[in-house]
Order: sequence, then structure tokens, then C-alpha cells
Amino acid sequence: MALTIAGGVTATIQAQGTCNLPDQTVAARTPSGVDAGAVRACVDANVPGLSGDYDAIRQARQNLLTPLRSQNVSIFFRLAYSDQLKPAITPLIANASDDIAINAVRIAGELGTIDGANLCVAALDDKRPALRMMAAAGLARTFTVLRETPTIQPGPFSGIETRLAAALAKEKDTEVIDGIAIAYDAALQIPTSVVADAQNIALRSAATEFGKITRQQSLNPATLPALLRASKSMLDTLTAVAGTKPQNDALREAAGFGGDLLAYTLRRLRAGEVSATDRQQLALLIGQAQNMVSVSGTLLGQSPKAYRLNTLVAEGNDRQYFRDVMNLIGAEGDLIKAPFNLRRDRFIPAP
Repeated sequence: MALTIAGGVTATIQAQGTCNLPDQTVAARTPSGVDAGAVRACVDANVPGLSGDYDAIRQARQNLLTPLRSQNVSIFFRLAYSDQLKPAITPLIANASDDIAINAVRIAGELGTIDGANLCVAALDDKRPALRMMAAAGLARTFTVLRETPTIQPGPFSGIETRLAAALAKEKDTEVIDGIAIAYDAALQIPTSVVADAQNIALRSAATEFGKITRQQSLNPATLPALLRASKSMLDTLTAVAGTKPQNDALREAAGFGGDLLAYTLRRLRAGEVSATDRQQLALLIGQAQNMVSVSGTLLGQSPKAYRLNTLVAEGNDRQYFRDVMNLIGAEGDLIKAPFNLRRDRFIPAP
């Protein structure tokens, strides 16, 4: 059965192969162990379906992802497969059809390679929120692959994080912002034993860019779920430190983001009209923020400090919160002093 689609391209479902590649190819221990001919046949048989109708696209995507579902996928196979698929899926990501573009980006993310990651990051510039959301999900998948397979080296990984931060800085859709927070969460879980300095790079990038967003005076309240996710991811990273601790500049950025969150909740509460649900979420956010400051300070050599600002807000004692939060973010607060040494006007702008 043949399918004729826009532009005169014909995709034949029967031509699509299931991509049952030999185990020795998928688990190849050397570049020469990958059967290039079999890989090319798999790609050639299924790429036309990615431009078909819904069913054809879905089947082609499933076929192409089948080899990547194996438990023994090697770095050499991923790189060879990525080399074959990149030129085929790159133009599809720019396709006017959402179905075609979104499925192409999904495949890019599943590759777990620098080429796939670059395609996902580029898609974060697309005007379609749904495609940007899938691009963020694709990066999350790539970073998940990196937990065990070092397909991306520290230098290129840092470049991806820089571009991800740039995308976050200009993103306005709160769901996409949350999607980017999910991508950062995956990046923060990459062991330094697999990708050297990965956690430092991701922690520094996430804390810096989410801090900038949080300092926006007109921040959309619907961004709160992303702030909760991002702060929890960073706090989990800080409290799970084993062996080499994050670098001092990354720790200061994490503490600074904690202070930004405290200042954000201060603005929200002063503005009033906080629902019971909002109050619960803000109290949770404050708890994560104050713990980020405390743990970062401890890792920087400061004597452990405990704060109870979240309890004040949960109990509705906002006036006391307004006073006590200044002990951290005020002009003479903890975050302005050593070991943090952050700007005096970072959290409370000078009058």
C-alpha cells in the first residue's frame, strides 16, 4: 500500500523495515564492529515513512527507535546511527507539519549524541511551543543516556548547556520553561565519572539562568511549577554530593538562586491575593530555597545554619517572614557576606 503525501512524496508502508539489527552491531565494541550496511538499510527503509501520515510516521519512528531500546547499545553504534540519521531528520524538524517535526525531534533526542542534542537545541528556537516542548524532552532523554554512555565530551556538553541557557532566557511559555527544567534535572544527574565536570556545568548554568528569570519583576505566576522543579533538582544535587563537591562558583550560584526564590516569594506575598494552594506551593519553594542556601554554605566551609522561613509562610505569619527573610537577602544578610559575597542589591533593589 502506497501513501501519497504533500509535495508528491510517496511512502510505502511495506518498505519500512523493523530494524532488527544484529546484536553484534548494536553492541559493537569498536567502530569497525558496526555493520554500516545494515544501519544504512534500516535508515533508508524507514526515513520515507517519517514524512507520511500519522500511522506511517508512528510506525517509522518505532522502527527507527527499536535498536536504541536494546540494553546493550554501545557508544560506537549510537555514533554511527546518529551519523546516518542526522542528514535525514534535520530537514524534517523544520517541516511545517507538527507531526513530522515533533517526531523527528523525538528521534534526535533518543540518539543520545552531540548531533542529536544540537538538533534539539536548535528546535528550541522554533515558533511552535509544542515543538519546543519536545525539544526540551529530547534533551532530557539525551542527558539520561549520558548517565551511562559518554557519547558527548565535556567541551561540547558545555556548549549544549550554554545554548540551553540562552533558550531559557528568552522562553515565555511556562510549560516549555518547565520542560527545560526537566532537561536540566536530567543533566544534573550525569555522573562526573561519565562526563567530567558535567554536574558543575549543569548546576552553574541552571542556577544562573533560573536566577535571572526569578528576578524578573513581572514573572508569570504560572512559572512556579518550573521554579519548584528546578530548585528541587539543584537541592537534590547538592545534598547527594559524594566525593568531589561542586566548584565554589557553582555553589555560590546555587545559593544565589535560593536567595532569588526567597525574594520572589517576598514579592508574591507582599502583593497579596495568595490562595491556599499558592501558599502551600510558596512554602515548599521557600523550604527548598533556604536549604539550598544552607547546604551551599556548608559546602563552602560555613558552619551549618538552619532556617524556618517556610514554616512562617505555611502558618500564615507573613509579617514575621518579611522580617526574618532579610537575615538572608537584606543588605546585611547572610548571602551578602562571606562565603557567598553576592551583590547587596541583587535581591532587594536599592531605592
